[in-house]
Amino acid sequence: MLLEYIRKTRFPTKRGNVRLRIDDSGQIFVQKNVGDPPGGQDWTGDYPSSPTTTLRNARQELEKLLTRFKFTEMQPLYINEAASDGRIETLTHHTLAGVARTVTVDRAKAPEFQKLVQAIISKANVGALVG
Repeated sequence: MLLEYIRKTRFPTKRGNVRLRIDDSGQIFVQKNVGDPPGGQDWTGDYPSSPTTTLRNARQELEKLLTRFKFTEMQPLYINEAASDGRIETLTHHTLAGVARTVTVDRAKAPEFQKLVQAIISKANVGALVG
């Protein structure tokens, strides 16, 4: 896997939780909750078995975005502990060397992270599914 983006709500519903995965061949899979999953679960189903779309030259395209938005310089965790609800967003990138780097935004504001996520969604051409 090259990259995975997960957006989950904290409270009170899991409706709208979304996850996007881009595999090594550039295939993009998106799963979004349209209803609430069974109690204690975050997802109403698995990723689809067929890709939603494919990103050509995915590794190079993603590397450009990650570099442009300084993903490696972002803190691993942005958190606003004063907020009791909101959402948690996680972006994990896997390098060719098999090293994973994750940045998590938990009920906090992280403008550069948001810009990066929007750029990835736009590049993947899945805005209607993720938004």
